[in-house]
Amino acid sequence: DGVRTIAEKLRVMVETSRLDLDPVPLQVTVSIGATGVKKEDDLETLVRRADGLMYQSKHAGCNRVTSG
Repeated sequence: DGVRTIAEKLRVMVETSRLDLDPVPLQVTVSIGATGVKKEDDLETLVRRADGLMYQSKHAGCNRVTSG
């Protein structure tokens, strides 16, 4: 739950930020896969899980957090 809260704060920060470029401002959004480390994880399983969650966010419509 804490990981999701942090990821959601990051998502909102990105969404509400902009870079004032001439002639139009640049605004972006982000899709985040958020997960915590499990006892049985190694680096590969952790990154694979986070990557899968990030793609779930993208497929669900972007600019969102999926945690697990």
